[in-house]
Amino acid sequence: MRDKADKRLWTLSIVGCVIVVLTVLFVSVKIETNNTKNRIHSTMEYIKDQYSMYNSFNEAVEARSLVRMVEKVQQTARNFKTDKQALEKEYLKQYAREQRLTGIIVLNDKNKQIAQYHTGPKFKKVLGYVMEKETLRDVKNYPQKSYMARIELKNGGYIDLASYGRKDAKGTVIGYQYVKTEYAKNNNLTIQNVLAGYKRENDGTIVITNGNDIIASNDEKLIDTKVQESCKNIDE
Repeated sequence: MRDKADKRLWTLSIVGCVIVVLTVLFVSVKIETNNTKNRIHSTMEYIKDQYSMYNSFNEAVEARSLVRMVEKVQQTARNFKTDKQALEKEYLKQYAREQRLTGIIVLNDKNKQIAQYHTGPKFKKVLGYVMEKETLRDVKNYPQKSYMARIELKNGGYIDLASYGRKDAKGTVIGYQYVKTEYAKNNNLTIQNVLAGYKRENDGTIVITNGNDIIASNDEKLIDTKVQESCKNIDE
């Protein structure tokens, strides 16, 4: 009888220990799961805040750049009024150098190009944009009105452009500046900076997308890849 009692006690002790171990394991897993969820949520909220700051910073930089571009084109238009030879190529070249412009385009009241000066490879793209945007050319009808825009390029560079009504005759003056990729990256806070400091080993894989493409990640192999394809690779 005593042996049976001892066996039961031993069995109950083992069962009790197993229950305790399973309970501790369950509670530990639940706590770790909650901690992971909270950490992911905190990381996402922080990245959202950083991304918002990134957008605000770059928008402010872009706005200042475009305002300066308008001022340069306005000054060029004033030069046309005081200089009868202003439309000659050598003078346009001089104005472009003084204002640090990549190119200048002058249109008459019929929106026909009557003079231009440019350096670099982006003149045709700018001219196509000028002919496409009626609001850009429409400034000739409103003396106090100006137009400004940034054309984003596939290579990561951009073109800042502005137009203003001529002062010497009815027409439009367009000035633009082409910023190469390497300079564009220096001028702007890149979206990749938002993820600086996040390591895959500690924080997992983090990506920022534009809907179809991954535009930033703490895994450099995923940058500039398609979202669907990359998600499949991550799962595997």
